[in-house]
Amino acid sequence: MLRGGNEILKTVQDHLGGLHVGDTTKDGKFTVLEVECLGACSNAPMLAVNDDFYVCNTAVMMFYFYLIAPFRRT
Repeated sequence: MLRGGNEILKTVQDHLGGLHVGDTTKDGKFTVLEVECLGACSNAPMLAVNDDFYVCNTAVMMFYFYLIAPFRRT
């Protein structure tokens, strides 16, 4: 993985209860997949959620802005 991708993968796996690559959460909402190319190496590391792609400078940034903030209940 490029430029910190391992840290991002580990953060996602830990947040989702220790899922391994290829596993799906019990509720069926998240599946963790590792891919070799999203076509944007100069922007790596990247995260894909459904059909949306995100540049992730750090695991903390990715974790909050892409996984936590959109699903927070007010």
